[in-house]
Amino acid sequence: MISLKIKIASFINRAKVFGKPKVFCIGFNKTGTTSLKVLFSKLGFVVGDQSEAEFLLSEIQMGNFEGLLKHIEKAQFFQDYPFSTPNTYKVLDEKYPNAKFILSVRDSPEEWYNSLVKFHSLKFNNGNSPTVKSLKEGDYIYKGWIWEFLSQVYGFEEDKDLYNKAFLINLYLNHIEEVKEYFKGREDKLIVINLQDEGGVEKLFQFLNIKASISEFPWVNKS
Repeated sequence: MISLKIKIASFINRAKVFGKPKVFCIGFNKTGTTSLKVLFSKLGFVVGDQSEAEFLLSEIQMGNFEGLLKHIEKAQFFQDYPFSTPNTYKVLDEKYPNAKFILSVRDSPEEWYNSLVKFHSLKFNNGNSPTVKSLKEGDYIYKGWIWEFLSQVYGFEEDKDLYNKAFLINLYLNHIEEVKEYFKGREDKLIVINLQDEGGVEKLFQFLNIKASISEFPWVNKS
């Protein structure tokens, strides 16, 4: 049963964001997505509950977006899974023609890879390289969610080298190119942002037509 308090909060958030354009960060995890979430929260945006969206993993991977669209009604800014997957951001682009998309990137694919592996090692195997067993026992969202995500979204397989550098870097670079190609010729819809670049905040605010006194991105969730 959903509590009355949650229902009231949901109603209030729907009212707050009604008629406002959605903003989706579609960069991979470990590209500053949490920092962007903090930034948009400081700007007064209603930020989507990340865990609520991630809980929809199974139905989204089967092409069912009904639950996700209901989730999106309650907020204005969203990041991390499932928004960085092609089957999701393309659906949302069609559903929300006035939405803005942010592709967050790192200085290099190697930097992204190292950050991802370090973060997963700390979170899912006490600082050691994660194993299939530790990932399946990982208690994030629900037990085994991270393995379901890595196998269904990233293509991990039990009998293959986990966190293979060449494989993951190729996945990362392909995502960036696919996003750029999809939005080609629609520069008003997509911005590519490296949070480590000087002047990145100003560039983002110009893209979103926002005026604020914040001059740099917050740096949170460091590995």
